Amino acid sequence: MNKFKASRKKSLISLPELLSLMPGKKREIEKEKELHVLAFDERYVEFLRLLVRHLNKTPILNLSTIARDAKVSVATAWRLFHLRFEKKGVELRLEACFPNLRLKPYVFFIKSTRNLVKEEIPYALGVYQAYRGFKGFLVVSSIPEEYTSKAVDYMEKYGQVVDHYELDRCFVTEVNYDFYYTKTPLTEAQLYQAPLRRIDFDDLDLRILAAMQELQLYPSKIANRLKGNKKTIEYRIKRRVKFLIEGFRAYLPPKQEVEKFTYAYVVKGPSESFVKVASLPFVKTAIAGKDTLFLIASVPDEYKGVFLEIMSDVGEWTEAYLGPVFAEKTIPYKYFKAEEKTWMPLQ
Repeated sequence: MNKFKASRKKSLISLPELLSLMPGKKREIEKEKELHVLAFDERYVEFLRLLVRHLNKTPILNLSTIARDAKVSVATAWRLFHLRFEKKGVELRLEACFPNLRLKPYVFFIKSTRNLVKEEIPYALGVYQAYRGFKGFLVVSSIPEEYTSKAVDYMEKYGQVVDHYELDRCFVTEVNYDFYYTKTPLTEAQLYQAPLRRIDFDDLDLRILAAMQELQLYPSKIANRLKGNKKTIEYRIKRRVKFLIEGFRAYLPPKQEVEKFTYAYVVKGPSESFVKVASLPFVKTAIAGKDTLFLIASVPDEYKGVFLEIMSDVGEWTEAYLGPVFAEKTIPYKYFKAEEKTWMPLQ
């Protein structure tokens, strides 16, 4: 069985050296073979770091600014972004700020005779079929704050709720890409969090946020999709939508043609130690509660042992193996009542 193995080089190549390796301007970037070649490669890490730092300062993509900071041409920055992220959409994630959206994140472990992946479950952000550790479905939901008391009973409509966790917000940190070489976790890292405030958001703000979660990061492209005005979209992002974003995260999964090892974890321990796990480069998403951290991670087999050691340092944990059957969605804007500016009740 082929397994993904990261490079063992001791240091990262510099960005100027990277540019000398980039394809020529006239090269057609949409060839599928190009996309398969560009899986984890340390040559792209520096650009990726700059990209994520920029987006966590301002959620409007400005490749000219990133190019200037990276001391590269705008054309090169454009090729790096579009070849790496826009075509695949698997490494870069926008995590929503649940408190400012007046939503509460939950994780439900459900046993059901129905295929919940194909069900239209209101407020579900992700539905995953689990095969080992827990056999059933994991449903990650964002329940309106005023209806949390009904959340468990509501989910019983879809099967037996074996366990559930009420969480608080996404846990977005800077990523420790050097872990691929050092296998040493960070004890401190930049934590990206939106300031908590009462945002008077509306239906358009939510649809803008949903488009951005699908990696439409240019106001012009969002305007085209929503049939709106570019300046209006940009104004909305700067004034309101940015407070509905917890942060951007980039992770480096195994190559697409190589088997992935994707797991869900629930870790119980002190919140100050969550950064050791959440900053690892193969963590896809992390949602934290007071003393609980929920993770989805594509862990290469080579790193599984050290990964579990780090988890054990944080606290007690449980694991579920997730197979290839899943469905992920953006924030549940379809369940927002535009005229009343409130979330629909659970029915």
